[in-house]
Amino acid sequence: MINMPERYEINQEIKLKNLILKEFKPIEKKKIKEYIKSVTLKYMINDEEIPSVEDERYNFKVIQYFDFEITDIKKAGFLANLYQESIKTPCVLRFYDNSKELYSLALKRLNQNDRNEIVVTDTVMTETFDLSMSGSVKREVEGALDYSKILNRTNKVNFYLEMFIRSYILKNQKYYQKSRNILESLIWYDRNKMNDIFEKFKNLVMYKEKMKSTIRNSEKVEINKKIREIISELDKY
Repeated sequence: MINMPERYEINQEIKLKNLILKEFKPIEKKKIKEYIKSVTLKYMINDEEIPSVEDERYNFKVIQYFDFEITDIKKAGFLANLYQESIKTPCVLRFYDNSKELYSLALKRLNQNDRNEIVVTDTVMTETFDLSMSGSVKREVEGALDYSKILNRTNKVNFYLEMFIRSYILKNQKYYQKSRNILESLIWYDRNKMNDIFEKFKNLVMYKEKMKSTIRNSEKVEINKKIREIISELDKY
């Protein structure tokens, strides 16, 4: 459970026709009809208990939580990419089929050329876990999204950012042995530290993945050096 307060509960079913936007390509519209069984707007944080942000970079007045019931959890990646780009508000998308589920989050900012449009800068999909059984992956994922456990409530940007980065670290914790230390630390009260850790973690993941396809020893040595430097920086937290 992600422990959302009752006052944010909406439980409004979204009609399929309203999910098929005119800008979607014909093949995308076809897949939507095939893959989606139902969509519900479950929750919406729309008050000022967590203050909104409206400036040159963000327009965060609400945070929405959607449930997507789909035919196959393997189709979640396609749908997550499509709808995180289409839904202008920060949102948490939960996808589930008859046995599995996962969550999708995305960092968004205003398009500097057109403030009516958004730019998705980063995305994350959690690990897939069993719908009915409460295993460690399910507890970790839902813990990162648990309303009652999010520490940074200075505004909606920071609240969502904390959820996103926690989810990203969880998804990639295999790359850094001390991930648990970060997740349990108090850095979440400081937006600058959150952003710093996120950038370092992204670079760590990039170099670890790059290492898998690197053949030349000289390149491996250089990549290993960068990896050690990043881990040394993360260890300071």
